Amino acid sequence: MTAAGTRRRMARQGPLAPRSAGRALLALCLFASVPERASSGEAIFSIGYNGILDSEEEAGVALGLGVHSRPVWAIRRLAFGFGGALTIDADGDAWAGLGIDAYYPFGADFRLDLGVMAGGYSLGDGHDLGSELEFRSRIGVSRPIADGPWRAGFAVEHMSNAGIGDTNPGVETFFLTLGRTF
Repeated sequence: MTAAGTRRRMARQGPLAPRSAGRALLALCLFASVPERASSGEAIFSIGYNGILDSEEEAGVALGLGVHSRPVWAIRRLAFGFGGALTIDADGDAWAGLGIDAYYPFGADFRLDLGVMAGGYSLGDGHDLGSELEFRSRIGVSRPIADGPWRAGFAVEHMSNAGIGDTNPGVETFFLTLGRTF
């Protein structure tokens, strides 16, 4: 094919020709897979404090409930699933959202728990986060309790509107967690 023919083909197809897109898809499939062991979904109960890092607001008790699907996709040992969560604090602030969870096992029965969710925020008498749409990122560590279906751990989450509101103060919450597989 001539150089002019190649330029015309690239103009029609864009910079990623079908051949290179196919190679990228093949590489992704080699590294990604469905998790080998189909673990169960999980319900997470949390109790903690929010606003600890905020010098202008008082820290308050927060309660959380999360439901996580069993992992549906994995890249090596990092497994991904879907989840939903609800958080209510002592000031009457409430948040409910949906998003993606990730899990990475390490050490002797430990697991790194990650999550990113978007949700609706209802302001009570506490933290004005600047928007009704708030994003929550969460990182935690958990491990099984004995041989049963329970996991205990701790988590830290950050909630903010990612700059889409008039203000974006954000709030951090530290949780103790108790999870049960189902």
